[in-house]
Amino acid sequence: MIKDFFNLIFPRCCLACQKALISDELLICTHCRLELPVTNYHLWEENPLVMRFYGKITVKEVYSYLKFIKGGITQKVLHKIKYENYPELGQLLVTWFAHDLIKAQKLLDIELIVPVPLHKSRLRKRGYNQSDYIARGIASASKVPFSDQVLERSVKSESQAMKGDRLERWQNVNKIFKVRRPEEVKEKHILVVDDVLTTGATLEACAMPLLEVECKAISFATLAVAI
Repeated sequence: MIKDFFNLIFPRCCLACQKALISDELLICTHCRLELPVTNYHLWEENPLVMRFYGKITVKEVYSYLKFIKGGITQKVLHKIKYENYPELGQLLVTWFAHDLIKAQKLLDIELIVPVPLHKSRLRKRGYNQSDYIARGIASASKVPFSDQVLERSVKSESQAMKGDRLERWQNVNKIFKVRRPEEVKEKHILVVDDVLTTGATLEACAMPLLEVECKAISFATLAVAI
């Protein structure tokens, strides 16, 4: 009764549509959850996300949970996570994402999960790395080892959101990542995790130094993919 009274005075709202949540809903209302544009690309025999990297880098698997469409629900929730300090929303979405991957037995041969790192100055300003939260969530659900100490962003680059085509994005991130602990990745299948897959330039830039220190295979996972 106390909880219901408190919710009446200070209603909890859906972070996607701002409508009041009912007692058993958490962060996102049932309607918005059903409206989430889930890709299910991990179930396709020919995953179109893997095809995005053909001719650029050898990648084993690519997983993205939601379709990112400008002005859509995915953009709204990602903005909350990335810029409005709602990491718990990211954790909730990652739980659903990881459950789908585990159910489809897509993480069985992953040996280490690594987030795309932020530069130290940007991490201090933002307070957290959204890719870190996503990677930790997948690792926790799948029981696969996680490390945020393998990759380092050695150069502070401009935001990828400010760049246009793939060439600009690649030039912005090329050679800015380095492997701090090669012994942790050698001969292992590494899952590199980011928030959004747009052109793939950032993920590719992370994968290059990992392949140079002889990791066995690279796969990618993101919370969303730009369509």
